[in-house]
Amino acid sequence: MRCRVVIADDYAAMRMLIRATLEDAEGIDIVGEAADGIEAIAAVVQYAPDVLLLDLAMPRVDGLQVLAHLKQENLKTNVVIFSSRSRDRLAPMLLELGASAYVEKGAAPEVLTRAILDAHAA
Repeated sequence: MRCRVVIADDYAAMRMLIRATLEDAEGIDIVGEAADGIEAIAAVVQYAPDVLLLDLAMPRVDGLQVLAHLKQENLKTNVVIFSSRSRDRLAPMLLELGASAYVEKGAAPEVLTRAILDAHAA
């Protein structure tokens, strides 16, 4: 079964890069994009993706607030955090809040792809 993904990042160029990377990956379909946290929540509600690829630093509503909202509303989308913030400090807290994985920006494309597919399989 293919993995349906929404990409949430405030930089259009980053969303384009992620889209190009993931479109080449076997088993992944990009079903939506979001430029801020409010759009990310709306995209999860609208598209019911298997995985939300979520940046933490976004305008209006940040990634932490999105994660908390998804958990509060019991939305079943798995979340992979994709951020430039330090993994060591944040990963344990984010996993406790319900994130499936944490991938630092700059990681190899196959690391990101594997994290998404693993989150989908979980």
